[in-house]
Amino acid sequence: MGENVYAGIESVIDAYAKISVLVGGTGSGGLTKMVNPVCIAGLIQGLSEAWTSAVVLAPTWIGCVGHRGGASGSWQMANRAGTMLDGHFDHGFALDWMRKDLGIVFDEAERIDATLPVTALVDQLYARLQREGHGRWDTSSLIECSATTERGSARAPSGTGRWSRQGLQAVGSGPATVVRLSSRRWPA
Repeated sequence: MGENVYAGIESVIDAYAKISVLVGGTGSGGLTKMVNPVCIAGLIQGLSEAWTSAVVLAPTWIGCVGHRGGASGSWQMANRAGTMLDGHFDHGFALDWMRKDLGIVFDEAERIDATLPVTALVDQLYARLQREGHGRWDTSSLIECSATTERGSARAPSGTGRWSRQGLQAVGSGPATVVRLSSRRWPA
């Protein structure tokens, strides 16, 4: 769609859309949409690891959630911290939909020969939650896969150094556990 066509329909789009931006020619919107699930996947994984570590290391950390401003501000932190730590995931964007979107991302990444190791890891963790029947849970349910969660949902059995899920191997045990990725898409 050219700029002239866009200018002619922008007022219609503005009537129902919060933000309206012409990002390029045909197909550019789809490519732009692929950026979001990659950002969210990495962000939620980082928050999951940070929060579960904080709960173990500093149980009073929850007070930091109120500090939303500045460069470290995060909508996910401000709006999902409590629900993630409480194990409440029946709201938001379902991980079934997230995996569908990630599949589109992986297809395009493969086409352009790009590697997305963190996104591939998160996709495997979401696949695990789907296999356990949680496909309708919010994407923030990724915290259930954290090795240090107090609920112990994904911690390797004490002293074994192994996860029970295919594709992931835990090396060590406890809060410093390292997870190795066996990517189904891009070998290391």
